[in-house]
Amino acid sequence: MTSPLESLAQFHQLLDDFEECLGTLSKQPFVSMTDLTGISNEPGVYVFYGHAKEETEKALYTGRTKQLRSRLQQHLSGIPNKAAFAMCRVRKELGLRRDYRRRKDRDSKVREIISCELKRQTEIVRKMKVRCLIEPDPVRQALLEIFVASRLQCPFNDFGTT
Repeated sequence: MTSPLESLAQFHQLLDDFEECLGTLSKQPFVSMTDLTGISNEPGVYVFYGHAKEETEKALYTGRTKQLRSRLQQHLSGIPNKAAFAMCRVRKELGLRRDYRRRKDRDSKVREIISCELKRQTEIVRKMKVRCLIEPDPVRQALLEIFVASRLQCPFNDFGTT
C-alpha cells in the first residue's frame, strides 16, 4: 500500500503528464467534422472548436470514447442520447436543464421544438472542427477529459450530477 505522500507525488506526476497531453492535443491539426476519414477509431479524448472563423480557437466541448471516429459520427446523428454536444447546445438555447430521465410526459409541442432545435444544433456541430488525442487507458481517459475541459474552460462541459 502506498503512503499518502507517495500517492500525492503520483497525483502530481499525473497532472504533469496531463499538461504534456494538453500540449500535444493543442498541436494536433484541426479536423473538419465533415471529413473524419483521417481520425482513427482508437480510444481517446476529443475537443470541439467553434465553427465561425473568430471561434476556431475556442474550445467548446471535450469528450472521451473507446472509438474516436465512430463517436464523432454519433455527434452528427441527431439522436438525443448519442448527439451529446448538440443536446447541450439545445438545452442552452432553449433554457432547459439537464435531465437523464426519459421524458415521455413532455407536451408534443415541446418535443417538436426540441427536435427542430436539435436538427439546427446538429448542423452547427457539423460545421465545427475537432482535435483528438489517443489515450487507451480508460481511467486516464476519464481524468484527461475532465482536465482538458477544465483547463480549456469548455463552456458546454458540465460534470455536475442531477
